Amino acid sequence: MASPIRDDLLLFLPSLPTFVSTLLTTATARSTITLELAKDTGPFDKPNKDGITSNGKVELKGLDTSESWQYRTSLTGPWLTGVGSSFVLGEGVYATGSIQVRTILADNQPSTEVFTYPSQITVDTTPPVALTLSLAQDTGSSATDFITNNGVVNVTGLEAGASWEYLIGTRVVKGSGTSFTLPVGTYAKGLIKVRQYDVAGNVQTTLSINEEITVDKTAPTGLAINTVAGDNVINASEVSSVITGIAKPLRFQYHPSFVLTSLAPLTNLLYEVPSTKTSIEAVSCVVTNWKL
Repeated sequence: MASPIRDDLLLFLPSLPTFVSTLLTTATARSTITLELAKDTGPFDKPNKDGITSNGKVELKGLDTSESWQYRTSLTGPWLTGVGSSFVLGEGVYATGSIQVRTILADNQPSTEVFTYPSQITVDTTPPVALTLSLAQDTGSSATDFITNNGVVNVTGLEAGASWEYLIGTRVVKGSGTSFTLPVGTYAKGLIKVRQYDVAGNVQTTLSINEEITVDKTAPTGLAINTVAGDNVINASEVSSVITGIAKPLRFQYHPSFVLTSLAPLTNLLYEVPSTKTSIEAVSCVVTNWKL
């Protein structure tokens, strides 16, 4: 039978060394390591919280910088040696819990405690494709002169979920839908620009419209042609007479025996009178200079 310990002998038992006490205290009081994205990027250079980012840097919070550590980016992938207090993910999608960190103990063995990122991360570093800009309608006598009474500009090529903005000189306007409208005025080549941001915040190279655009909504000031057609009827006695000026769409009557002897310069002709008509008929046109 073991002898009982004498109380008077307890006074002579050595206490634990200070360094051992400190080691035990540190081991039991170690803080949790948390994994955080350095920057969850989004459109217009604003921070986001959706886990979709163009910046794959993951920072370790609560890590003792004197500790060695390892990380991996899939549940079956190899453990990689960490450096500093962060690591960078390549482009791709990382499932919840697949990004893991563990520390290395004093005996050079990995700790059984594993810290994980709590949600899915998508790293996207690819800029959006270039947009295409076009006038919704180039009105008037020419459909290619960029002079129009319709200031709507269509924007095509937007990525799903993308945001975009357009610039008129130094003025920046956040875009909505798939078009924007220019106010009345003349816009020099390169003055109108557009760019889009994808969900991760990648920005497309700014695209400019390299044509001068004129938006003109001012209607003509009324009838401004000579009295030859003052009655809106061109009759036989007016053959070879010249009509000049610009008017709102005007109705002319003609006889099938009339022959157009000069069509130039019919720059604003909306309806060319065929010489094959067999009956008196009204046609609608805007004219600058033509004669029968």
